[in-house]
Amino acid sequence: MKRLAVLCLVVTLSLVATSALAQTGGETRVEVVLDANPARFGQIVNADVWLRPAVNVAGADIAIEVDNACLLVERMTPGSFFPFADEGRVFIPLQTSDQRMARLAANILGRENVMSAEGVFMRIPLRVLCESGQTTTVHISQADIVDDLGTMFTAVMQDATLTIVGGTVPTVSGPPWAIIVGGLLLLLMIIVVVVVMSRRRKPQPAVRPNR
Repeated sequence: MKRLAVLCLVVTLSLVATSALAQTGGETRVEVVLDANPARFGQIVNADVWLRPAVNVAGADIAIEVDNACLLVERMTPGSFFPFADEGRVFIPLQTSDQRMARLAANILGRENVMSAEGVFMRIPLRVLCESGQTTTVHISQADIVDDLGTMFTAVMQDATLTIVGGTVPTVSGPPWAIIVGGLLLLLMIIVVVVVMSRRRKPQPAVRPNR
């Protein structure tokens, strides 16, 4: 009888826990994904902040930080997880970034717009400043999620580690058309010089003295 009571208690607690997870989106994960790894000094690496899997997400307040000695935040733009481009469907109370951090807070307006999917919440282009042989971390410093019932919880966070290798990013001095035009002008100058020099070297007819 005692074992049956304990078993009933365990089952009840499991059902309560399962219900709570369903209400808060379960194991919603905030993850940083880099579009290049390893990277070189001077290279721009895009850090995409993903929500996945996201169930019944009505809002999020997410921030990332980087080591300013190795990475520089260029800017931050909202991603495609929420319909940011549709006016009247998303409220953005906070959108900020500086050289070492980026933070975005957004809420859905109306329960019919609640998201149950996965996608990029924000994108942060990062410039590599450190030299070869070093590693650096794009750290998630905040990941607060709000579900459709107004319950706020902290998502599972997964940082990204970037490895720096030797060499620099190759650069081009100008667009291809400028290089082509410059080459044609140089060729034209060479032709002019050759023509002028050939005219100067052309032998003149001998003048016979009058007798």
